[in-house]
Amino acid sequence: MPARKIPGAAVRRTPRSVMTNKKMSLEGRRILIVEDDYLQATMLRRRIERAGGTVVGPAWSRAAGLLLVDGEPFDGAVLDAELADGSAEPIATLLATRGVPFVVVAANDREYLPPALREARYMGKPVDHGDLLAMVADSLRERAR
Repeated sequence: MPARKIPGAAVRRTPRSVMTNKKMSLEGRRILIVEDDYLQATMLRRRIERAGGTVVGPAWSRAAGLLLVDGEPFDGAVLDAELADGSAEPIATLLATRGVPFVVVAANDREYLPPALREARYMGKPVDHGDLLAMVADSLRERAR
């Protein structure tokens, strides 16, 4: 019997991660998370681990993020643009200087971000974690070329 459509019910779309699972593998990759929202960081950590990656962090502040950038090896990063102790711009600048790919997530439109964040791969909040992981995987593949 076909599924019955219920008026007013939310339609659940298939996340990009399900459609492109092979492209999303983070097997053996270490991903830095800089995110001050516990729930978002936890959900992202789980998705990265399910995709075969290892999480560095998460860093809950700019200061902690800067320490991890200098102290831990990693292949890529996800940065929340605005942290409790300020912009993630100094972290983005360090990552760009070192050639480490990163994705910026922000509640603001891209045009309002500082230059180091504006030029990076960007995803607006609220974030679909499957799409975000696909973007991270794409950035790692581009770096490998």
